[in-house]
Amino acid sequence: MRCVEVCLYDALQIVGKAMSVEEILEEVLRDQPFYDNSGGGMTLSGGEPAAHAEFAQRLLKQAKDMGLNTCLDTNGFCEWEAFREIVRHADLVLYDLKHLDPALHQEKTGVDNEIILKNLARLAESGKETWVRIPVIPDFNDSLEFHAQAAEFLAGLPGRVARVDLLPFHNWCQDKYGWLGVDWNLREIESLDPVFLEIPAEIYREKGLNVTIGGSGFEKF
Repeated sequence: MRCVEVCLYDALQIVGKAMSVEEILEEVLRDQPFYDNSGGGMTLSGGEPAAHAEFAQRLLKQAKDMGLNTCLDTNGFCEWEAFREIVRHADLVLYDLKHLDPALHQEKTGVDNEIILKNLARLAESGKETWVRIPVIPDFNDSLEFHAQAAEFLAGLPGRVARVDLLPFHNWCQDKYGWLGVDWNLREIESLDPVFLEIPAEIYREKGLNVTIGGSGFEKF
């Protein structure tokens, strides 16, 4: 990237680079004092970490071997055999759930949700600490009917999820789409006021589920 370094006008910028497991952990360990004080650690997010299953597994394993608390942020779209090896090295799994309807899920995300729902059920059955995170998007999964179905599904899993986080839609990412030259069809939709999720939240509570709005991790039940 010599051309980036010598450009006087900052016309080009490096926004990412390839790193080894060891290089990543060297960077992560620079903040070790903060983890010690807060109880935090390393979160593996993306994109989708499970798209690089072997690398994700090695990174989380080495982090655990070094005594780090580990978290995996995932949509669960991965064959179970590989996914199981990743999550076994995570202390906490943040699991995205976008929709239960396979046709709508396919239309909006480009993939079927069968493997996602099966992996969530297996994860719950394993007893792994799991927070299900539902990004609430207008005209997609913001209806009370969807939340009633989701609450029923989550309450009926073969194991208990620790909490459900309702994440109100926001459009802060629109600049990223612009940088990529992608026309984002939600650009004109305003961010969702968290207060509008109070009623859906009650649907989950009625099913005995711990639920938050925003999912900061500091909420009390």
